[in-house]
Amino acid sequence: FILPTTSDNGYTGVWSPAINNTSTTTYTFTPDPGQCATTTTMTVVVDPQITPTFAQVAPICFGGTFTLPTTSDNGYTGLWSPAINNTATTTYTFTPDPGQCATTTTMTVVVDPQITPTFAQVAPICFGGAFVLPTTSDNGYTGVWSPAIDNTTTTTYTFTPDPGQCATTTTMTVVIDPQITPTFTQVAPICFGGTFVLPTTSVNGYTGVWSPAIDNTVTTTYTFTPDPGQCATTTTMTVDVEPLPVVDAGLDQAICIGASTVLTANGASTYVWDNGGANGQAVSPTTTTTYTVVGTLGICTDTDEVIITVNPLPQVAFTPDVMTGCEPLDVTFSLQSPPGVACTWDFGDGSNDVGCGTISHTYNGVGCYDVSMTTTDVNGCVNSRTYPNLICLIAYPVAEFGTNPSVITTTNPVSTMINTSQGAVSYVWDFGDESATSTSFEPEHTFPFGEGNSYTIMLVADNGYGCTDTAYHTIRVEEDIIFYVPNTFTPDGDSYNQNFLPVFYSGFDPYDYNLYIYDRWGELIFESHDSQVGWNGKYAGAYEAQDGTYTWKIEFKQSMNDKRRTEVGHVTLIR
Repeated sequence: FILPTTSDNGYTGVWSPAINNTSTTTYTFTPDPGQCATTTTMTVVVDPQITPTFAQVAPICFGGTFTLPTTSDNGYTGLWSPAINNTATTTYTFTPDPGQCATTTTMTVVVDPQITPTFAQVAPICFGGAFVLPTTSDNGYTGVWSPAIDNTTTTTYTFTPDPGQCATTTTMTVVIDPQITPTFTQVAPICFGGTFVLPTTSVNGYTGVWSPAIDNTVTTTYTFTPDPGQCATTTTMTVDVEPLPVVDAGLDQAICIGASTVLTANGASTYVWDNGGANGQAVSPTTTTTYTVVGTLGICTDTDEVIITVNPLPQVAFTPDVMTGCEPLDVTFSLQSPPGVACTWDFGDGSNDVGCGTISHTYNGVGCYDVSMTTTDVNGCVNSRTYPNLICLIAYPVAEFGTNPSVITTTNPVSTMINTSQGAVSYVWDFGDESATSTSFEPEHTFPFGEGNSYTIMLVADNGYGCTDTAYHTIRVEEDIIFYVPNTFTPDGDSYNQNFLPVFYSGFDPYDYNLYIYDRWGELIFESHDSQVGWNGKYAGAYEAQDGTYTWKIEFKQSMNDKRRTEVGHVTLIR
């Protein structure tokens, strides 16, 4: 406030004491000197500043809501700062609106933290068991759980506190343990009347009892009930009780030595014989033998036996009076056999006979024959004996030969015999020229000289058993083909070597003769059909051929036969 230094009626002066705005004070105005004026006073009243008052806002929960009033309980208006914060305890300041003799004031709003309700953890339960979720926490909060209790699966439940409690939601997971199935080693099947034990503790450690009582006469399914307090379910085990087999190995048998019989048992599914063989096996004991079989049906066994009596075979022994010869061959067989034995013969050639002692047979046809004889005694035992290739009929030999060469000449009258006989072991040769015979396999022979002569050669072949065959061939002596062909001639006009002319001495037909001369290009330049006319070195009858080499060809018929022959060569013309 201000105290004026000039009064309303024009007097100036000063006030005392100094202005005090904190309390009511009486001030004295002293006029300046020179003015006919007296002192005066003025009391300035200083009203005290009033503190606005408010009802305290109750504590709130974290995140809750509240309002700060803008008019105090004693009527002052104003504003609060800072802005409302519902997450932490905060002191707010109230500033009165201007023009009010009021001071600022404060209010602290307490924000209580949300407490988490605590619960003792529900222990795990077995599938289908019972449990309770408490509706009041260990620290005193009430509320409800969701979802509904489920005793079949592990579930996480949420606790929602009742309204009006500064508490937050919380969860609890209740573990539902599955009911474990006790496991047991399967009791093996037993035979009717056998024994077995059902264990009262499972392989995975659960104890309990079985029902019904053990029965070893019939297949039964037993139920295991776990003792209380174990998270385990019931389980079952079926114990098979198998019937006992009745094994039958069959009637005793009698067989002949060397024969076989079949061991067959019935009444089970599998069988083991004491000789190691399978059921249905063929056996051939050499002495009377007892065979034992163990039959198994499932796991159960039974035993039986069968006796096999072995009878000896009748003896077989026979001999022929002859074994090899030419056909036909008569053979007598002698047999030694005990009384009461029947004898059957198979001579190997399709013929059969019966009878013991001595028996004869005639063989026909080259080859060897197996001879068999079968004897049967009073026990029905049969014995046979076969002599392979006992009787052999030897074929007559086949005499055959050739000569090399097949035609001999006057200059070379020698020929070698080519023996192609079959089935023979010795040979006799007669050459038909009154010379000595030969016994060689393939002899060489020189025939007497004589053009146009022929000789008949005879071969007698013997198979070593007196059986022979004879072959004949004729060989002829023919004239040799002898000729000379010069390789050079000189048609130069002198009296020597003027013509090219092949010279024949023997072995050709002069009436069937051709001579051809070709130049080096293969062109025919001369021909003659007379063995006495040669080439004079000219072509076309009048022109002289050049010096050089020419090809000649001679065609003629051989005199000793109708064969034609061709000879080719070269001749050199020199002038």
